[in-house]
Amino acid sequence: MAWAGTAIAQSESREADGIAARLIHRELPEYPRIARMKGVEGWVLVGYTVSEIGRPEDVTIIDTSIEGYFEDAAARAVRLYRFEPASFLGEPVSQGGMSERIFFILSSQGWDTDPSFRERYSTASRTIREGPQDVARTLIDDLADEPSEWLAEAFYLDLLELKYARAIGDRRATERHLERALVVAKEKAPAPVYQGLLRDAVGIRGESADYREALAAYETLLAAAPSLPADDPARSAAADMRARLAGSEPIERERMIERCDACSPPVTVWSGSLNRQQFSIVPVSGEVHDIEVSCGVHSVSFLFRADTVWRLDPRWQDCRARIYGEDGAVFRLVEPASGPVEGQDSIQEAG
Repeated sequence: MAWAGTAIAQSESREADGIAARLIHRELPEYPRIARMKGVEGWVLVGYTVSEIGRPEDVTIIDTSIEGYFEDAAARAVRLYRFEPASFLGEPVSQGGMSERIFFILSSQGWDTDPSFRERYSTASRTIREGPQDVARTLIDDLADEPSEWLAEAFYLDLLELKYARAIGDRRATERHLERALVVAKEKAPAPVYQGLLRDAVGIRGESADYREALAAYETLLAAAPSLPADDPARSAAADMRARLAGSEPIERERMIERCDACSPPVTVWSGSLNRQQFSIVPVSGEVHDIEVSCGVHSVSFLFRADTVWRLDPRWQDCRARIYGEDGAVFRLVEPASGPVEGQDSIQEAG
């Protein structure tokens, strides 16, 4: 949707076992005057915790499509949100891991780009397909040096970065630009473009063993394209991932802790979904410090310990982990199937 001179909020919180916090008042952000005058559009991803009295706390900026225009307006609005607090066993509790993506959209812009931008985009896209990749990188950098003020142009720049990252095998950049492109496509892109990105998401996340996120993208694709052909590759990919989740083999992913400069305050963290209810962390290089897990109204934090499998309450659902440590530290996230775990010194219940 696109409303003239308005900001749109898209909730990304997840309800789980228990009674989750319920939004009872959303403050519409003020469209910054300078952004309106310049015709600038964008989005801001804001993270926060809902306190036991239903007020947002620890409001942070997680990411933004364009820096310097919308961060303050988005954070101010979120601080004015009011919730019916989460509760557990009849008692109010705080709920962490909440986030809100706030869009600032001017309907006058439509889904359009400057003719010069379109021509340069086509040239860069063709060069990514045909090579050489060093020339493609230069073409993308030339476009990126001129910050995109329209959401459509920001989207196509992320799409170029996504294509380039896949071409050179940069998994982390692929995932980042996929996520950024998806959130804009959902709001403004033509349906075929959005559906194509969802197909990409199923494949990319599946290749990275982010099976739960991949299956979520698949379900969104089915909702967006109910007549998806029976032989569409996304269907067989989803069936394979469900089998892997139900199987007896551990699911392993190698991940990196990185500095989030867009976060306020900056932190060094890896954040992502968990596929299963038990996991261990095996450092490959650098140091891992501590761990936070949020599952709807439930959350737990603990210091990292080697040779430990943490097992979450099986009633908790849709869990996400935040792993803190040294910038650039690499670790292996191992998620065994349910049941006894061999080769570990201890199992800790997190719940």
